Amino acid sequence: MPHDVAPGIHRLPLPLLDNPLGSVNSYVIGGGDGVRLVDCGWNTPDAYAALADGLAALGHGIKDVREILVTHIHPDHFGLAERLVNESGARELMPRREAVYIGARYEDAAALAARMEAWLRVNGVPPQEVHATAEASLWMLSLVGVCRPDVLLDGGEVLDWGEYHFEVIATPGHSAGLVCLYDRAAQILISSDHVLERVSPHIGLHVQSPDDPVGDYLASLRRVRDLPVRVVLPGHGAPFHDLAGRV
Repeated sequence: MPHDVAPGIHRLPLPLLDNPLGSVNSYVIGGGDGVRLVDCGWNTPDAYAALADGLAALGHGIKDVREILVTHIHPDHFGLAERLVNESGARELMPRREAVYIGARYEDAAALAARMEAWLRVNGVPPQEVHATAEASLWMLSLVGVCRPDVLLDGGEVLDWGEYHFEVIATPGHSAGLVCLYDRAAQILISSDHVLERVSPHIGLHVQSPDDPVGDYLASLRRVRDLPVRVVLPGHGAPFHDLAGRV
């Protein structure tokens, strides 16, 4: 069920079955003409039901969703976007540096696995482990409905959503194009997987990574560390308050 985290902003934890994180947060932001979602969970019946039930508890339905912002294209943040867009007619917003990977990651995954296999061999993975490692994530394809964005974000845009004016901040590291949202007046940071309450986000290297994802992540931490923030709304777990301390 929804948790009120700020006036007009509600946190909906959507289940991630058999995953140690347990859930992913979708944020519902109200407005006079409907609601906006930030991230939307896996494309599974239980995640969809939790989202629909949470919206209903707030007096809304799927058709009231006007926009869906996907902070990055990992399945738990992107998976339900296609179904929700089809049912609501909502616009989908996504970072440009994430959208470029949709086809290779979710529509031509066999070619991506082949590239990974060659890359793993070059980088010294034992031959008997190469194939299984290259295909280790293919099972997650079933959790994602592929949906191309209507609006591409580069960072610096301002989203006027009801009483909030969220600045889009590019924070690459956990993924190549992940973005956070910051309302300066309300001092709210929607941090997605960039800064989490109890765990550190995975920073990985693979054939679709930039050259230095760890360096990108550290620079992105510095980008948000000193923002005046009253509350951080992360992609997983509960809201927290000490952004600089957590960074």
